[in-house]
Amino acid sequence: MIRALLALLLNLYAREPNVSVLDFTIRITAAVRNVAGEYGMPARPTDAFVTAHAANESGWGRAGLSQPPYNNLFGMKAGSSWTGRTVDLRTTDYRDD
Repeated sequence: MIRALLALLLNLYAREPNVSVLDFTIRITAAVRNVAGEYGMPARPTDAFVTAHAANESGWGRAGLSQPPYNNLFGMKAGSSWTGRTVDLRTTDYRDD
């Protein structure tokens, strides 16, 4: 389910990356509800959690990593075993030690 959701969100967002906060929320929420329904998951609160996570990680879709050609709304990072394509970008991460 997660892979299908991520693929749908990436494809949906890649078509028009420069959208308003409201449009971002509407598009992501609708996509999450569709995929959740296909996999028999409750649309709510799944839609709220995934939309909030995408908004937080991507700055409402405005972060460099969320823009084409990367379209990474969730700030996913490659581990040492990853053999696919990667990109090096400066990010801002916070730690509360």
